Amino acid sequence: MSYCCTILEKAAPALGNDTDRLALLDFKSRISQDPFQIMAGWNDSVHYCQWEGVTCNPSNERVVIINLSARKLVGSLTLSIGNLTYLTALNLRNNSFQGKIPLEIGRLRGLQYLNLTFNAFSGYVPINLTYCTELRVLDLVSNELVGQIPDELSSLSKLILFGLAANYLTGSLPAWIGNFSSLQIITLALNSLQGEIPPELGRLSRLQIFQVYGNQLSGTIPPSIFNISSIHFFSVTQNQLRGELPPDVGLTLPNLEIFAGGVNNFTGQIPVSLSNASKLSLIDFAQNGLTGTVPMVLGKLPNLFRINFDDNKLGSWKSGDLEFIASLTNCSNLKVLGLRGNSFGGELPNSIGNLSVNLSILTLGSNFFHGKLPIGLRNLVNLNVIGLEGNSLSDSIPDVIGNFKSIQGLSLSDNKFSGSIPSSISNLTSLTRLYMENNRLEGTIPAELGECRSLQVLNLTGNRLTGAIPREVIGLSSLSISLAISQNSLRGSLPLEVGKLVNLNELDFSGNLLSGEIPSTLSNCVSLERLVLGGNLLHGTIPNSLKALRGIAEIDFSHNNLSGEIPEFLGKLSSLKKLDLSFNNFVGKVPTEGVFSNATAISLVGNERLCGGVPGLNLPKCPEYTK
Repeated sequence: MSYCCTILEKAAPALGNDTDRLALLDFKSRISQDPFQIMAGWNDSVHYCQWEGVTCNPSNERVVIINLSARKLVGSLTLSIGNLTYLTALNLRNNSFQGKIPLEIGRLRGLQYLNLTFNAFSGYVPINLTYCTELRVLDLVSNELVGQIPDELSSLSKLILFGLAANYLTGSLPAWIGNFSSLQIITLALNSLQGEIPPELGRLSRLQIFQVYGNQLSGTIPPSIFNISSIHFFSVTQNQLRGELPPDVGLTLPNLEIFAGGVNNFTGQIPVSLSNASKLSLIDFAQNGLTGTVPMVLGKLPNLFRINFDDNKLGSWKSGDLEFIASLTNCSNLKVLGLRGNSFGGELPNSIGNLSVNLSILTLGSNFFHGKLPIGLRNLVNLNVIGLEGNSLSDSIPDVIGNFKSIQGLSLSDNKFSGSIPSSISNLTSLTRLYMENNRLEGTIPAELGECRSLQVLNLTGNRLTGAIPREVIGLSSLSISLAISQNSLRGSLPLEVGKLVNLNELDFSGNLLSGEIPSTLSNCVSLERLVLGGNLLHGTIPNSLKALRGIAEIDFSHNNLSGEIPEFLGKLSSLKKLDLSFNNFVGKVPTEGVFSNATAISLVGNERLCGGVPGLNLPKCPEYTK
C-alpha cells in the first residue's frame, strides 16, 4: 500500500504574504549538495509555486506539498519548515539529510503526510509531532534516530501508517498504539525494542502489515493479534519470542501472504490450517524449535515461492520424512526450499526432481540422509544454491552435476562421497563457492576446475586426492576468499602460478606430500591473511620476497624440512599475529620484534639449533662472537 503526496484537505484561505517564499529559500540554504541542480531553479525568476517539488493551493498560493523524493540532496532540515503552516505533505524520502528533525515541525497543524525515510536524521523522534493531529502517514524508516518511542505520539489517532523501522530506538512497544483505530501499517522493525508485544494491539481491526522483526521482543504473541483477519504481512523474525503457533492461524488470518517468524524460540508443530490462507507466498520459521513434520497440505498453496524451516527439530531420523516433497510439486512458483539442520532421515526421494523448475535455493544439509543422490536432481537446472553437507550421502558424485549451469554455491562436504571429482564440473561457469571437504574422494584434481572462472572458494580438504596440483586450478585468479586442499596426498611442488592469486585471503595446503621450495611468487598474493603449508616435505629457506605480505595474520610452515635462519622481516610484519615454524631445521638467533615478542603467539619447538628470543621461549643464549 502506498500513500502519495496529494492535498488531503483543502487549506483555509489566508492573506497572501512572503512567509512561504522565505521559508523555502531558507530550506534551500541548508542544502550542501544538489547533483540534479534542483535548488538552482528555486529563484525569483519564477513564482515559488512553480519551483520543482513545490505544490501550492491555487486559491491562496500557500505551499501545501513539498515532494523532493530521491533527488540525492545532502543537507539539514531548516527550522523555518515550521513557517509553512499550510503544509499537508512533506516527502524527502531517499536523500541524505542529516541532523535533527526540528521541533518546529510541530507547528504544521495540518500536516497529513510526513515521509523522511532513507536519510540520516539523528537525535530523538520529535515530541512536538503530538500537535500534528491530522497526520495519516508518519514514516521515519531508515534513519539514525535514538531513544524511546515518545508517549506524546499517542495523540496521532488518525494514523494509517506508523513507520519507525531501521533506527536505533530502545524501550518497549507502546500499548497506546492499539488506540489507532485507522492504523493499517506498523513497521517498527530493525530497532532494539524490548519487552512483550502488548495485547492492546489486537484492537487494530484494520491492520494489514505488522513488522516488528529485528528487535529484542520477548514473551508470546498475544492471541488477539492472530485474530486480526485483515493482516496479510506478518513478520516477527529475529526476536526472543516463544510459544506455539496457533493451530487455527490459517483460519483466523485467511489473508496471509507473508508469514515469517525465524530466529526465535517457537515450539510445537507447523499448523496444518495454513493451507486455508490461499494467498500465502512465504513461510519462514527458520532457527526455532519446531517439531513434527512439514504438512502435506502446503502443496495446496499455489503462490508459495519460499518455504524455509532451516535449523529446527523437524523429522524423525527415519525413511519417509520427506514424503511431503511430492505434494510441493504443485507449487509451480517455488524458488526457495530450506530444510537444513533438522532431523530428517532416509534417502532423498526422486520426487525432488519434480519440484518447480524455478527452484533456485535448496538446502538439505545437516540432516540424516543416506544413499545416492537422486537422478531427479538433474531436472532442477535453475538452482543457484544447493546444500547437501553434513549427511551420510555416499557413492560417486554423478556427472549430471554439470547440469546446474546457473549454480553459484554447491556444498557436498562432510558426507561419504567416493570416486573421482567429475570433469563435468567445468560446466559450472557461474560457480563461486565449492565445498567438497571431508569425503572419500579419490584420484587427481581435475584440471577442468580451472574453467570455473567465477570461483571464489574451493575447499577439497580431508579427502584422498593424489597427484600434482593442476596449474589451471592454482592459477585461477578469481579465487579471493579461500583455497583449501589440506589433508590429502598431493605430491609435487607448489606451482609458480600460485602468484596469480592476488586477491586470495586464505591458502591452506597443509597435511600433504608437497615437496620443493616455497615459491617466491607467493609474494604477489598481497591479500593473503592466512598462509598454511604445514605438514609437507618442503625444503629450503623462507623466501625474502614474503615481506610483501603486509596483511598476513597467520603463517604455518610447521612440520617441513625448512632450514636457514628465521628471517627478521617476519618480526616487522605488523599484521602477523600467529606464527608456527615448529619441527623444521631452522638455525641461529630468533628475532624479538613484532610477533616474536609474544612467546604464546609463536611455536618454534623441534628446531634444535635455535637460540635467543624472548625469555618465554626458554631457548639457550646465543654465543657471543668477538672480533
